[in-house]
Amino acid sequence: NKVSAGEDATVPLPAATMEPREIAAAARSFSAMARIVGPDPKAVKMRRHAFHLHQSGSTTLSASAVLLPPGALADPPPLLARICASHGHAGGVALTAASLVEAFLVAEQRDSPSEELQPRLVPEARLDVLVEAEESGNISRGDSGAPQWLSAELLAMVDVPASADSVSSLLTYDGSLIGSSSWDVGWPLADVNQKQVEYDAGSSLEYNRKNVYAESVDPSTIAKSATRIAILGVSALTSSNARHINVPPTPQRGDSLLVVGSPFGILSPFHFFNSISVGAVANCLPPGAVRSALLMADIHCLPGMEGAPVFDKNSCLVGMLMKPLRQRGSNIQVQLVITWEGICTAWSRNKLELIEQVSNELLDDKSADSKMVESCSMDNHRRYSPQQEWLSSDKCSSFGALEIWENFTFRFTT
Repeated sequence: NKVSAGEDATVPLPAATMEPREIAAAARSFSAMARIVGPDPKAVKMRRHAFHLHQSGSTTLSASAVLLPPGALADPPPLLARICASHGHAGGVALTAASLVEAFLVAEQRDSPSEELQPRLVPEARLDVLVEAEESGNISRGDSGAPQWLSAELLAMVDVPASADSVSSLLTYDGSLIGSSSWDVGWPLADVNQKQVEYDAGSSLEYNRKNVYAESVDPSTIAKSATRIAILGVSALTSSNARHINVPPTPQRGDSLLVVGSPFGILSPFHFFNSISVGAVANCLPPGAVRSALLMADIHCLPGMEGAPVFDKNSCLVGMLMKPLRQRGSNIQVQLVITWEGICTAWSRNKLELIEQVSNELLDDKSADSKMVESCSMDNHRRYSPQQEWLSSDKCSSFGALEIWENFTFRFTT
């Protein structure tokens, strides 16, 4: 559209932008709350988390999530399709902060958390996502209804190196040595005595090691953990009820932002679900780069909103909210956004080639393990071992026996 400014000149009209309520209405279709429930008899899984529910020996944690039904993205990262295919998953996916699930990984993955393409949760751990009723497919489009819980499975935990590098540079820019940086990543909390307790991404890596603090963790490790994304499969999300979402050009300082998240979600899911926060891009990182992997946002967010999708003034997907940059010993926070551009760069075809290589190695290892188990089974017909007696006794559950047997064959083959 143009308006006349004389006989030989025209002035273009400014492009129409959406009202915040219109952006929110469109954005809620791509927003969810992720919940994990698992056994926790010693009540330790909630450590380093802002809030939780613990009852009857189980702990429940929650975070926000980006919801992507099949076909929602015109050009999804190749890695997403590869991960779904490797798990035989044909439904939609939800992306959330990996810190949500790390405490419920099996011991060998939990003790040294890193990128995992075949993550395994402890037995009896359960994942769900809360979605708008429209997205659950249980009611007709346009009708109102209560949000619905949909079952989910953990497909992978993947790093975003470019965003992690930007976070690491923030933690170390003042030239401080490891352990003396004035910056951290995480929500500042207060205990029952009103003393500030620092729950951050770095210390979650060390939560089961006594007398070890986040200050001793390498900043690059903290940054990787804070930007790591868990990919959840949601089979009930199908293309029949999918909407489409666009990705904007590189965000610029001053651009409007809208976040749809669920702060303190699990404490009262239907009250906090898909709450709205608005603000603007304060700065882009790395400084001076053509493509931004991380954004500083002037926006008010609360614990539990990590993992939430972030949208621009045209309801395009800008990225995913992470835990904030925080000044140690104070409540000063800077909200950080992992850009979708950074995610796509990290999950590109180059990354896919590495995934393929690792997958082939896993298949070779499984084949070798299968042959070894078969060989051991044949040998067991000829001789009886004390280990076999222990494994068959009531002292060992079937899961424990499998884990010990796998460890035994691994040590034997190496």
